[in-house]
Amino acid sequence: MKEENKMRKKSLTWILVIAMVLSMLISVPITVSAATLLGNGSELFYDDFESYTENTYPSSFTQKYNGTDDANQKVITTSTFNGSTGKVFQLEGARNWSSEQYRSLPETLPDNIVIDAYIKPVTSSRNAELSLRTFSVGTWGTRISSVWFEGDGTIVAVQYGNDNNRIYVGSYTVGNWYRVTLDNNMIDKTYDVYIDGVLTTSD
Repeated sequence: MKEENKMRKKSLTWILVIAMVLSMLISVPITVSAATLLGNGSELFYDDFESYTENTYPSSFTQKYNGTDDANQKVITTSTFNGSTGKVFQLEGARNWSSEQYRSLPETLPDNIVIDAYIKPVTSSRNAELSLRTFSVGTWGTRISSVWFEGDGTIVAVQYGNDNNRIYVGSYTVGNWYRVTLDNNMIDKTYDVYIDGVLTTSD
């Protein structure tokens, strides 16, 4: 059984990516850890964007769609989630042409992956998505786990990788920072959603 689980994971891992999708603007410091939310583990990826030059694209990411223009997907200095001034990754999209930037994950993944990011929606249209995805399945790719900031002020999670099957997990205010955590069980193919450290939906 363990060997079978290992094979199942292996067949998925080489195509898993992390992506932020939005229709307007977002700022995202992000961490991906091989650990449970409250446990200890190794970081697969971390970026606070402080090492990048102002108004440049962060080399740790790859662009899939360029939103309003390449020049608008960049590192800027602004007020961060902890109230100080620092660098964040600005994504700016347009209606029907999102800004989508992603980070590929290692080929071999652990049983549990935690994606943790601070997100600041700055417009009242559909603002942002934080997700674990594969681009190789489906016309537009397939979501493994995903949280959306919708245009009506709600935060929803996508269930079963189906865009039409969404679960309400909370609400948001434009201009505020939110910590979004996706705790992925790669064996059971389930995930838990935390907003600002509070569990909002499970499995």
